[in-house]
Amino acid sequence: MRQLAARVSSLLADVLAPPRLEPFDFLFDRGCYHHVRGYNAAGYVEAGRRLSRSGTRFLLLAGSAKETRRYGPPRIKEADLRADFSKWFDFQWLRDTRFDTRGSAARGAMAWSVLLRRKEPGARSR
Repeated sequence: MRQLAARVSSLLADVLAPPRLEPFDFLFDRGCYHHVRGYNAAGYVEAGRRLSRSGTRFLLLAGSAKETRRYGPPRIKEADLRADFSKWFDFQWLRDTRFDTRGSAARGAMAWSVLLRRKEPGARSR
């Protein structure tokens, strides 16, 4: 078995106003974006831009508009994900998945699993 060294940091902060930090190599979000998107998608993406550098990978899990049940997390359309993130990030994948549930018999809400990679300077597009 090969061991890899990694330094992991967690931070409790306002997702729209994180403190000034050195950029990270990897970002993970399990459910903030789909809540914040309704009132400040641009602020959320800007925070992700500030916390990343060229090549940073960003794993995002968000509620999917494909969910038909009335309950569950806010639902995001694929087109909205692409519109929000494409200026600063390339999409490595965008896959259907489900959120975990506590009971093995229950199926979690439909979700997106999105792996983004921060674009190189000069590669930004709209």
